[in-house]
Amino acid sequence: MISLLIPALEALSTGSLLVVDELDTSLHPDLAKAFVSLFNRESSNPHGAQLIFSTHDVTLLGSGSIQQDEIWMTDKDRDGVSRFTPLTEFKLRSRDDIEKAYRKGRLGGVPSADDFYLELSRGPSPTNQ
Repeated sequence: MISLLIPALEALSTGSLLVVDELDTSLHPDLAKAFVSLFNRESSNPHGAQLIFSTHDVTLLGSGSIQQDEIWMTDKDRDGVSRFTPLTEFKLRSRDDIEKAYRKGRLGGVPSADDFYLELSRGPSPTNQ
């Protein structure tokens, strides 16, 4: 948290942009929510700093910390090409539906375990000899 707070405080004090890859890597979900809320409250963000982050923490989706028009889903196709889709393109009834819809795969961004297959052999194949 401390390593994130220093650049966050700088961004908040100058009104600049902070980009964080994998926000949830070493933060408890409650701390991640608190961190995001620093950028959403006028009292802590009087200069309009912006936060862009990636995460796998699906609890942030339904936390109320992030508006639906601020969420983008990322999917990779079989060739490894990423596609970004704004959450507003999906038909959702309420904030509570976001996390549930994501977990059910309705929003994309969920890897398919069926596509993951690893074959282990007991020795070199005939082509590797």
